[in-house]
Amino acid sequence: MDTHKLKEEIEKRVEHLWTLRDEARVKLHLASLDAKKEWDEKLEPRLFEMEQTVKEITQATHDKLTELIGKLEEFLVPLRERKTEEHAAETEHAAETEHAAETEHVVPSEHASYGEHAPPSGPR
Repeated sequence: MDTHKLKEEIEKRVEHLWTLRDEARVKLHLASLDAKKEWDEKLEPRLFEMEQTVKEITQATHDKLTELIGKLEEFLVPLRERKTEEHAAETEHAAETEHAAETEHVVPSEHASYGEHAPPSGPR
């Protein structure tokens, strides 16, 4: 691969890497302590190293970028699945609540037949 094409490919991969990094940071707010520990100890330091390395345009840089992107994508899989599972649980709960409200028997009030024009209640 010539230097110009290699540089373009590295720039694309760096952009993708930063997108994944940003997504990981957002999802970490809801993540478990184990996920946060893995991020702090294994992935974030490598991102900093990569930031320094991308200044050099070499095949080795390209290979390191590819490896780190793979690790970040792997890291995001359970975080993405957790969000999907939480959304499914929330949707199921909302549907159950709506169904319960629809089937609940409502006892009419003493002024139900008056509709909106019910006489005032309380002492006169």
